[in-house]
Amino acid sequence: MFSATNCEKGTHFVFREAKTIDDLGALLRLRYRVYRNSNLAKFIPQNDFSLDVDCYDVRARHFGLFEVKKNKERAVGYLRVVEDRPVPAQHTIFSLVNGIPELRRRLEETPEYPFPMMNYLPDPSVLENLRESIAEDGERMIEPCRFALDESFRSLRLARHMVESILAIFGSYLGIDHAIYCCDAANAAFYKAYGFNYLEGIPVSDFAGIGEKSCCLFASYAELPLPVRERIELMADAYAETGRICCVPGEPNQFYSSEPAPDYDLIFALATA
Repeated sequence: MFSATNCEKGTHFVFREAKTIDDLGALLRLRYRVYRNSNLAKFIPQNDFSLDVDCYDVRARHFGLFEVKKNKERAVGYLRVVEDRPVPAQHTIFSLVNGIPELRRRLEETPEYPFPMMNYLPDPSVLENLRESIAEDGERMIEPCRFALDESFRSLRLARHMVESILAIFGSYLGIDHAIYCCDAANAAFYKAYGFNYLEGIPVSDFAGIGEKSCCLFASYAELPLPVRERIELMADAYAETGRICCVPGEPNQFYSSEPAPDYDLIFALATA
């Protein structure tokens, strides 16, 4: 279990989007390892490449929590954010599985539903009706999913940083209006602090078939509680300026890194040249 008191001096964490093929590979291997060693393993097909990919990854933006120690980054957390449409950076994940037909086929599958959780909800029409209503109002909705933290770094502090970073990036910075999230029912209270509530029409039950009760949560950024909103907007400012949001042990309100961010556009251009 991670403890901030055990961190070496100068060690901190940054939450940012995967910008290179190496970034994405490290994060998807982390995702594979965490889920294959959990009660959700049935959702992750075993393969010789230790990579977890599916058709929703081309509709997702991929984010990681990176430990920064002595100017080196290591992926320790992952979260993807799915939209109901393809995203511009989908070419990166296809590049990652180039030459691996088994994984490429998974990416090329046509999803049955616009959001991943709809594949195992008892009544996916509840969510489809909500999605259509939101679209009619000219608003947008996302589904964060595949939350993963390396076992050595699991802590409330880092989990909170990841969730708050997503709210900062998508709610405050990008102006996304709503989010849905599926989680273990035992963890619902954690998300309620950020304005997530049970989605009406979806019962709390073992609808995922994992032997534990799950729940479907819904939140609107406009209803984010004020004390939390102030913190989230500070985090969004950091992301807007640097493309990353820092988590510094012992400094709960330090969201900027003292180190300059790498030029990821240049790195990607060189890697794909």
